[in-house]
Amino acid sequence: NMEAMTIPEGYYFVMGDNRHKSDDSRLNLKLVPRDEVMGKATSIVFSSDYDNYYLPRSGRWWVPLYHDKSEFSSIK
Repeated sequence: NMEAMTIPEGYYFVMGDNRHKSDDSRLNLKLVPRDEVMGKATSIVFSSDYDNYYLPRSGRWWVPLYHDKSEFSSIK
C-alpha cells in the first residue's frame, strides 16, 4: 500500500520477491539508476520459505520468470 509515484527517466523502481521482507524500492523508496542495472532476470535460482524455518522451496528452483499473469498459477 503506497501512493502512486512518477519514476524519472533513466531510473527503475525495483521490487523483491519477498513482499514484506524485501529491501526494495517499496521499503526505502530508492530508485536504481539505469547505469547500475547489470542484466536481466530470467529465472528464480533459489527460493527459501521464510515461514518454514528457511527451508528451500524446491518447486521454485530454476523456474523461469513469466510476463503473462495467467502463467503465474503454475508457480508454487
